Amino acid sequence: MIEFDGVSMEYEAGKSILHDVSFYLAAGSFHFLTGPSGAGKSSVLRLISLAHAPSSGKVRLFGKDMSRVARDDIPMLRRRIGMVYQDFRLLDHLTVADNVALPLKIAGAPKKHIRENVEEMLEWLGIGEFINAKPQTLSGGQKQRVAIARAVINKPDILLADEPTGSLDPELSLQFMYLFEALNKSRGTTIVIATHDDYLVSHLNVPALWLRDGRMTLVNPGEARAA
Repeated sequence: MIEFDGVSMEYEAGKSILHDVSFYLAAGSFHFLTGPSGAGKSSVLRLISLAHAPSSGKVRLFGKDMSRVARDDIPMLRRRIGMVYQDFRLLDHLTVADNVALPLKIAGAPKKHIRENVEEMLEWLGIGEFINAKPQTLSGGQKQRVAIARAVINKPDILLADEPTGSLDPELSLQFMYLFEALNKSRGTTIVIATHDDYLVSHLNVPALWLRDGRMTLVNPGEARAA
């Protein structure tokens, strides 16, 4: 499903952020992507989300070498990838329903299909009562639920989350981790969550991709990480 083969990535100034990174994540798997700030977690997510190309090495998604995919085919592949951000990135002038519906509208889904799916998703996430609210009236936790709903409304094969609980308290953050876990189990979505929060990583029985100094190590639950 997601494969990095000898991937390296450099900034424009020539500074290397990833060094010969290789890993494979099977369809339906759930992994944390962790490590200290500046380790390259966001860079890995940008490569998976097709926002950037590697400086060297190969990124394969859905069994395809991304360096060989035609540019016109990239938008369709991106629709199979959902993204959740720490800062939510909701559109304040739109209602909760319209924010969540955006991916379906872009895909050209029928209005009835959009309405039914948005209502069902918001109810599943426990925020159905806010369907007509504007984002600025919501709490941080409610905004994050809306952001998750928007990311998964079109049933992506891959869900990426970049520090999705960075602005939430520990108890609410853990609740969101269980929510991601439920999405993984109920829908078979492949999930990668980037976080530097060791508390969250230690409370879920989930393997972690540990990044440090641009190099990656797979750490299984219960294993110690190298200092």
